[in-house]
Amino acid sequence: MLEGVATGNLKLLSDKYCVSPFLTLGIGGSKYKGYYGAFIPAGVGLQVKLFNDAFIMLNHQYRISVTENAAYHFYHSLGVVAPIGKKQVAAR
Repeated sequence: MLEGVATGNLKLLSDKYCVSPFLTLGIGGSKYKGYYGAFIPAGVGLQVKLFNDAFIMLNHQYRISVTENAAYHFYHSLGVVAPIGKKQVAAR
């Protein structure tokens, strides 16, 4: 199975809090044995601050089928989120 998803998160609190809930919504597609399908991932998540700009992210989604080749199902993920590269400072 091959799957690709693009989602956007609406954070309910800023990064200055230790725990920040968010809502997520997007569009996705899948391929399995020559069959293609599309779905809408909609869900909720929780971001927990480890230090500075690093977080543990817990995400729960319900994937809503758009085509007949995609199935309705739940998706859960757990990961670490951190910026890549150096932080830029605004010039004055």
